Amino acid sequence: MSSAFGTGKGAEKALSIRIEDVNRTLGVVKEGNGIYLKEDTGRANNIDIARLLGRKYTTTREEEYTPESFLRGEKLPVGTQIELTAYGYEKNSITVNDTIKNLIFEGTEDYIDSPYWLASPGVGTASDSSPIGECTFFGPGAVFSGYVSRDYFNLFNSDGKEDGNTLGIRPVVYLQSDVTKDTISKIVK
Repeated sequence: MSSAFGTGKGAEKALSIRIEDVNRTLGVVKEGNGIYLKEDTGRANNIDIARLLGRKYTTTREEEYTPESFLRGEKLPVGTQIELTAYGYEKNSITVNDTIKNLIFEGTEDYIDSPYWLASPGVGTASDSSPIGECTFFGPGAVFSGYVSRDYFNLFNSDGKEDGNTLGIRPVVYLQSDVTKDTISKIVK
């Protein structure tokens, strides 16, 4: 979707921002089953609030799916294991300067403002005490209300139901090497 932003004067291309881009910008690394600040070389403080990495969800009902199996009309056998890849962390756990934090989080504090999708799919799970019951959910990540998440806003649940969320996009625009500040028009707020 973000490719449309890479067509203006001085632009080379544009891509949708991914969680890997956000992590790199904020000094966050995914290592093994943990999420750490790059400066935490001893990997002593896992900042992942989801704590799902390295875990699997095991289907327990007769009618459960992945998005791919649902499109093929194929139910997963009971006992199928699905690897969980979702993780998330809070803005407050990040130690980079405020200018860099604002680059990622500005305007996302209020859900009504501009939370945005990340072009990084993830797989999470909900416990049986959640409103949707125990299932696996699939969807892209997002930056919202002071959080970075890989699959917080699920779009498809393993029970075959879909969810809908409306978030914005934040493109990463690659500029041509000869671009100067005079090439790009300034936008005044």
